Amino acid sequence: KRVVARMGESDGDGIKRMDNGQHKHLSFTFALEKSGDWTISVTHEDHQHKRHQLFEFQILAWELERMRRSGKNGKMVCNDGFVVINCFPLLQLLARIAAT
Repeated sequence: KRVVARMGESDGDGIKRMDNGQHKHLSFTFALEKSGDWTISVTHEDHQHKRHQLFEFQILAWELERMRRSGKNGKMVCNDGFVVINCFPLLQLLARIAAT
């Protein structure tokens, strides 16, 4: 819950946030690698229910360790600022996924 703090394009003067209506068509898929890194794939579902990958990014094992020390309000900027993630909820989510 509330893993993604913000999504949108950086225009130099600030962040252009996505409309709330666009969020419901996005999916985040988390995949744990053997190295302990995570690959996150972001896809969009169009009106014909076809999925299109928008982008993919990695969270490395050492970045996870840094998140653990960042406290509950820590944030991580991903994909050149397009996605900002809340660290504490992300760590909880990844722990649940890894346990299954």
